[in-house]
Amino acid sequence: MSNLPRTVCRIQKIKTEQELAQRGSHNFRLRPVINADPKRRKYNRVFIGSNDLKADWQNYIDKKGIKKIRKNAVIAVEMILSFSPCFLKKEDGSYFQDAKHRLQNWVKLNLSWLNKRYGDRVINCVSHGDEETYHLHCILVLTDQKPDGSWKLNARKFFGGRNTLSELQTSYAEVMKPLGLVRGVKGSRAKHQSIKSYYTALNKVEALCEKLAIKKPASRDPKDFGHWTVAMSKIADALSSEHSKKIKSLETQLAQEKALTQQLIQMQHTELKRELKPRLGKPCYR
Repeated sequence: MSNLPRTVCRIQKIKTEQELAQRGSHNFRLRPVINADPKRRKYNRVFIGSNDLKADWQNYIDKKGIKKIRKNAVIAVEMILSFSPCFLKKEDGSYFQDAKHRLQNWVKLNLSWLNKRYGDRVINCVSHGDEETYHLHCILVLTDQKPDGSWKLNARKFFGGRNTLSELQTSYAEVMKPLGLVRGVKGSRAKHQSIKSYYTALNKVEALCEKLAIKKPASRDPKDFGHWTVAMSKIADALSSEHSKKIKSLETQLAQEKALTQQLIQMQHTELKRELKPRLGKPCYR
């Protein structure tokens, strides 16, 4: 089970239009992204909405007739959908022969699931094929209809409480099951390090490797980085063991030299006494 590829489904709340604009800048590559390869940007796609996230959001709000938005409301939710790298790649990093077919089926199932579960609440969906692992960024505006027929923002109805989020993970994994993907560990409290923090740390590691003249991580993918850290840990342990042996050897040499020095001092002291004894035995005349 542990070797099977797992589903990835994460949500992040958006509470301000400024945050929404920042998501748009990232999703549509309006600003540099350190972990994205510009040469692979051609693999990015817009599946739902346009390349103007703010306009898509405003059009939906106007369509639902929402005039007033309460302070601190969740104006949208970003859902990131992906999979563990072993869904498309072998252990050596090369792609499976049917990787393209797997990916196409994965995208189709995702779009179908999003439509059935959220309908027109999914205002924007883009794919990123320019990063290490392919994934979707989906922007949802979670609305609920009031008894009088009007609409309001209501993210809590869809993502309020741990049980609701657990059901989301289960529902998503069930849809992905035909592709051989399995759900992550239920009830796991594992926290995801932010992409920015991960690559900031990785840049520091690469700079240190260069300074120490040792091998850098072969890939910037978190999974491959894990393999690299295991290898480096073994090397570090070996160096530490060798270093300890050298220290022990030096300590032994130092102890021998110290003993020899003490012996020489004792011999010198004995010789000096021997030389002085005849002189000390003679009377001193003025």
